[in-house]
Amino acid sequence: MTIARRVNGLNRGALSDFIERYGITPEGDAHRALNDVVHTAMLLEAIISQHGLRSVHAEIERGKNSAMRSGFGGKSKKKVLIRPEKEKADRLLKIINFLNDHSTLLISEERLAHKLGLDVSQLSFDLAELLSTQSIKHDHFKKPEAHDWIMHYLDEAIEKTGEKKNSQNDQYLLKPIFNYLQKLPDNPGISYLDLRVALMEMNLQQSELTCSPI
Repeated sequence: MTIARRVNGLNRGALSDFIERYGITPEGDAHRALNDVVHTAMLLEAIISQHGLRSVHAEIERGKNSAMRSGFGGKSKKKVLIRPEKEKADRLLKIINFLNDHSTLLISEERLAHKLGLDVSQLSFDLAELLSTQSIKHDHFKKPEAHDWIMHYLDEAIEKTGEKKNSQNDQYLLKPIFNYLQKLPDNPGISYLDLRVALMEMNLQQSELTCSPI
């Protein structure tokens, strides 16, 4: 909870307090280990969305430097553990910096994962988060053939699956739309990222990706 406290200028605060502060709807029973992990991940995404990735990364670095100063005395060194939230923030910043440095680049998930030395499945989730918070431009992933094909069938897919909206935020769910498109005979092999880019192109709201990437 250190990051949540710091970005809000607080010295204390429990997970449940910040869940309520950021308007996150709890899933399952509180204080169950798995649910706490899920809520912590949801909280981190909400903090990044509201305060910006760079602010979050700066707070992580500030905490890391503070830990290093307090943990080193003379020749005795204390190992500083890299927490999951720092690993994620470093990973997201790495993606943002690469795409900013190659502003006109059109790239696939697989090639980007190879360039950055990242797992392609994890990268799919990272890109979904960065796109949903508008931290990166979707133009980097707008593959002409897949994009044109999706745009041709997207209205039909939304009409057929439009009743399957997220009841909490009235946003389109990707999975039913994707599954509908997948069943069409001339599908050129689209991915969830292709669909997300097409929806962003149409300025449609969409939910977070909740199923495994292809």
